[in-house]
Amino acid sequence: MNILIVIVNFNDSFVTLNCIESVNKSKNHVNIDLCIVDNASDKENVQILKNANLINCNIIFSNINLGYFPGLNLGLSHYNLSSYDYVIVGNNDIIFRGNFFNILSEKQYSDKYYCIAPNIIAIDGYHQNPHEVIKIPLMRQFLYKLYFSSFILGNLMFNLQQLIKKIRNRNNRVKNSDNECEIYLGYGALYILTKSFFVNNQLLEYPHFLMGEEVYLSYQVYKTGGFILYDPLLEVSHLEHSSVSKMSSRKMYDITKESFKGYSQLFNKINFKNK
Repeated sequence: MNILIVIVNFNDSFVTLNCIESVNKSKNHVNIDLCIVDNASDKENVQILKNANLINCNIIFSNINLGYFPGLNLGLSHYNLSSYDYVIVGNNDIIFRGNFFNILSEKQYSDKYYCIAPNIIAIDGYHQNPHEVIKIPLMRQFLYKLYFSSFILGNLMFNLQQLIKKIRNRNNRVKNSDNECEIYLGYGALYILTKSFFVNNQLLEYPHFLMGEEVYLSYQVYKTGGFILYDPLLEVSHLEHSSVSKMSSRKMYDITKESFKGYSQLFNKINFKNK
C-alpha cells in the first residue's frame, strides 16, 4: 500500500509538524510519502520546517502564496500520481486518528469512487462530513446570494448560523455521521483521491485563490464519471482554519465572494441525483 499525502502550510509550521507527527503515529506498516507545500511563509516558519529533519517528506517552498488548491497542485505536480493507491490532499490543521491508515489499507472501494470523504471531527465534536448529501436546494442557493450581497448582512447571517449550529450540537442533533453513503459535496479540509480519480484527471481543477473548493472538486469528480463516498470509519480531527483565522473577516468575505461568483455556477451542473 503506497500513499501520498500533500498538505499546505502558511505561517503555521508547528501545526503542520503536529499533522506530520499524527501521520507517523498512525501509519504503522503503510508506506507513506509526505509533501509539504509552504505558501511563502515568513522566515521564522520557513526555518521551523527546515530544522524539522522530517523523514520521507518533501518540502516545497513557494515564493508566492498560491492559495489552497493551487498550492496542493504545486505539490501534486512533483509526483507520478498513478503509482499511489491513494493520494490524500488537505489542510495542515488535521490530526489523523488511531489506526486511520491501517483501516484505509484494508478498504476495497469500487472503481466508481474517485474521492473518499473521511469523518472530519471539529474541536467541538461536530462531524463536518457528510458535508452535503444531496444537491443544494434552490432556497439555500438564494440565501447564499443574499449573504454575498452585503458584508454587514453577511455577518448577521453568519452569526445566526453559528448560533443555530451551537444549539443543534447542544441538543445532540448533529449530522448523521455513522452511515457510509454517496454524497454531493465533501468537506474541503481533507480528501482521499483514489486511483480511479487519476485515470481521468491529473491535477485539481480550481481557478481561484481560496474558498469553494468543495464545489469545484465535486464538479470535477462527477463530470469525469466518478462519485464521492463518505466513509465514517476514517476519522481525523480538524483544528479548523488555523491559517485562515488570521485573516480579517472582511478580507475573508471578499475572497469568498469572488470565489462564489465562479462556484455558484456549478451547483446545478454537478451530475448527482438526489436519493
